[in-house]
Amino acid sequence: MEKKKTSRLSTGATAHVKEDCVLEDNTGSSMIHIWEPLVHTLTTGKSYCFTNLTVKNFQGSTYLSTSPNTTANLTTQTVQTLTGPDMLKSPEKEVTASEFNLVSKLNIFCSCKVCKKRLNDVESFTCTTLKCENCGTRQRSRDIKLQASAKISITESEGDNSKEMWIQAFTEQLETLLAGSTLSLKDKIDDIEVYLMSLEDICLVYNVQTTNITKIL
Repeated sequence: MEKKKTSRLSTGATAHVKEDCVLEDNTGSSMIHIWEPLVHTLTTGKSYCFTNLTVKNFQGSTYLSTSPNTTANLTTQTVQTLTGPDMLKSPEKEVTASEFNLVSKLNIFCSCKVCKKRLNDVESFTCTTLKCENCGTRQRSRDIKLQASAKISITESEGDNSKEMWIQAFTEQLETLLAGSTLSLKDKIDDIEVYLMSLEDICLVYNVQTTNITKIL
């Protein structure tokens, strides 16, 4: 289990709300948010079989979560090697991808300097000025920094085992990946995707809890 999430009651006391944990079986592992009152019924060192979990997406990552209908029953099933403690202790992991298997949902955009809402798409960035439809502020395009995000599929190998997984790259990481080319975020999305697919032996660090890339080495 990771860190306890608490809320303050009207009486001034604090109540335990949830714990962030790692759910594991022989097929793999996943982050799970275990809410009260269920969290109070679980004992460290015991194995449980969960039913009626919910699946939630947050910031590009998928998490499991308990609900009022979730049950946790004791089971004799065990996992020989647990990765959960390491995931919670050190969420960042270094991996070298021989290549990017897939590049999906590459979005390039700019945000309003006033309200931070997304402005026009990148094709309109060649205009001298841009107007925010949300707050009505007009601003010079030269003063606005392009931002980007993309989902990238890689194959992660550990010993004799390998698995395909999706990780998320954001502006800083994508700019670092493009640094070895003549491309920038102002270029066409198709050209950027083709270049990303041509890269080899990419060494990177990602957060195992969020699957977000934190550094390109």
